[in-house]
Amino acid sequence: MSISKNEHTNNEISNRKEAGYKNPALQFVLIFIIVVVSFLTAYRYLIQTTLNDYYLYTLAKNTSWVLNRIGEKAILEGLPKSLPPQECRAWLSAWARGLEQPTSDDYLNVSKEPLTPWEQWSYRAQKSRKQGAQTKMGPRVVFILREGLLQKITNLEVKIKEVQNNNTLSEPEKASLIAKYNEELQSLRVEYAEAQKNPEESRKVSGYIFPFIIISECGAIEIMAIFFAAVIAYPTLLRKKLLGVIVGIPLMYFVNIFRLSFLAVVGALNAGGKWFEFLHYYVWQAVYIVFVVAVWLAWIEFVVYAEAKEGMTFRERLRQIFQRKTLLPLLQTLVFCMKFIIVVVPLVCLWWVLIPVYGWILVQISGSILRFVMGVPIVAGGIRASGFLNTSSTIYFVIQGYEFEKASPIALLITNLPPFISLILITRIPWFSRLKKMLWGSGIIILGHILFIVIVLRYQEILKAYSELPMAVIQFYLTMPFMLWIAMVFREQFLKRSIEIKSPAQNKS
Repeated sequence: MSISKNEHTNNEISNRKEAGYKNPALQFVLIFIIVVVSFLTAYRYLIQTTLNDYYLYTLAKNTSWVLNRIGEKAILEGLPKSLPPQECRAWLSAWARGLEQPTSDDYLNVSKEPLTPWEQWSYRAQKSRKQGAQTKMGPRVVFILREGLLQKITNLEVKIKEVQNNNTLSEPEKASLIAKYNEELQSLRVEYAEAQKNPEESRKVSGYIFPFIIISECGAIEIMAIFFAAVIAYPTLLRKKLLGVIVGIPLMYFVNIFRLSFLAVVGALNAGGKWFEFLHYYVWQAVYIVFVVAVWLAWIEFVVYAEAKEGMTFRERLRQIFQRKTLLPLLQTLVFCMKFIIVVVPLVCLWWVLIPVYGWILVQISGSILRFVMGVPIVAGGIRASGFLNTSSTIYFVIQGYEFEKASPIALLITNLPPFISLILITRIPWFSRLKKMLWGSGIIILGHILFIVIVLRYQEILKAYSELPMAVIQFYLTMPFMLWIAMVFREQFLKRSIEIKSPAQNKS
């Protein structure tokens, strides 16, 4: 007896309903939201801890290692020290024991050796928390892509003084080295004098240097949370989920090191100007979405739906991965990501051009809700378009009784719409279904824009006192394109795939 494909598919769907999979897309979205919000909220409470201090320091250390191989050097926590080493170590020792200030024993039992970068950063971070400072803190990195003439002159002057004070060298050796350094110094001073006459050579004088700090928002925790939630929410075996997390999270970490190194080079070349800001805040958001989607889809192809025979050795499994039928899905995943980049770039640019129009509409709708529904006495509102492709635009509201208007940047908030539309456009589903999903998803995202403005403006004072959860929600908001795309195409792209994978083994009788 044989079972037809249609009958088998119907039986599979019935079995899934009986097993509780009545709406797998809804189940995925609910688990995804719960995991992401929980993950990000927990991290907001971990920011002010030594554990997070060490994570940021490790990230800065690894980024410095990469930058040292790109430019002339990268200095971690290399700025002037405000306190002697024994003073800092005494405070660190006291804080480690839960004391508010060091005792006399703390000063006696510490080393006078120069502070390590970790000790410098740990002291600054803990001191800032003890003082209740609200400024964003992070390990400091000074990246020198190319030293300027002024720095080279200073370095040579220091070398000359070191040679003069060196008691291990003979007088002839000192004279030889000093003569060599003075010759180089004289040449640099001539070059420096010529460069000073030409304003276009100012970077030659100052060099290509970019100091930056790695704050909590630079840690890629949001991206890791998105990937972690997408893996955990997907209906598959626990061991396959664990494998996805174990491999995927480190990949996110290494990509973040590449991102920080790339931005440091751009910052050095662009002196932290508009191109650095543009790449930092906008381009990398799209890159992260591409990367998360690519790794997640690869995990589904190579782990979730991988065909592994019982008793298969590691070498046989590895050989199977490099078979043509296995590499084809990987190629399809890469093509999908390339399509996304090709579609999303012009859509985002077009969307930014329309920011003044869309921003004005948001102001009118959210302002009406605030005024007529919530009773906020709004007198006026509008949008100020500025920056490259309007990316520095801000919306503002004038509220009766407030001396200053309420203003907020808008470009980053609303840029999550084009990535969602791009993902739907490149997904292989019928055009009518594609259009319907695009309209529904866009409506949800636009509603999210309106609600975000209304809630933040209406409860701004309350949210300031409870910053952890609102910040987690803001970061979660950036995941909406990815989450909505999966929710919209889950049945066609993933549930159907799962049924088809199982059906060949069950078609025989």
